[in-house]
Amino acid sequence: MTRYHDRAPRNRSDRAGRPHPRRPDAHPGAEILHAVAAAAAAAIAAVALLTSVSGLVPRIAGFGGPPSFTRPPTPEEMRAVREAFPVPESITVRVYDCPEPGIAYGEASSSRSEIRLCAPLPHDRPTLRFVLAHEVAHVVLRHPGDPEDVRRATAQEIEADLWAARATDPEAAAAGCRVLARSLLSPTAPERTRRISRARMAALGEYLARNGSGPGPCALPYR
Repeated sequence: MTRYHDRAPRNRSDRAGRPHPRRPDAHPGAEILHAVAAAAAAAIAAVALLTSVSGLVPRIAGFGGPPSFTRPPTPEEMRAVREAFPVPESITVRVYDCPEPGIAYGEASSSRSEIRLCAPLPHDRPTLRFVLAHEVAHVVLRHPGDPEDVRRATAQEIEADLWAARATDPEAAAAGCRVLARSLLSPTAPERTRRISRARMAALGEYLARNGSGPGPCALPYR
């Protein structure tokens, strides 16, 4: 059996002139493949460790882009949340960076009892109050995520909007319509989002009209 590197070459000229024999089991590029596999395994392990240690959870960003990570709110953000709407203590609040600030404001996970707010948070109190109430509604009403069927998704969003309107005030409901109007005007919003937003604005406008405050911005002719 051939032994490799058993003895040192006698001199430098011998080492330079005699190439080392190749291992019988070696294949061209095998070292590169092993290195790539090891790097991939290390990356997967690092992500798993970060997730378990930091408590980061993936989010689904609506039409805003690919999934990213959420984080705990800063003390200033949490203070703004508490001042805007009484989120139940059983519901966790987390924050993620807005893919399109002013358009996507939040989302909810009823299975996790968690709402996720898009940062930076809305500066005006009525908008933040409605966004919080709307996302809390998804958790309270146990909505199972975003249905693929447009009719079911629309009904679910309208149910959360009306719950939020009853839990807040007409000013907050009107602010909710302004949020929906901005999604209609966004060049990146897909047609599915536009259809749902139109139906939501109509339902909120009817609610405000029935309660004597008029449809307000919900009645504007957005297309």
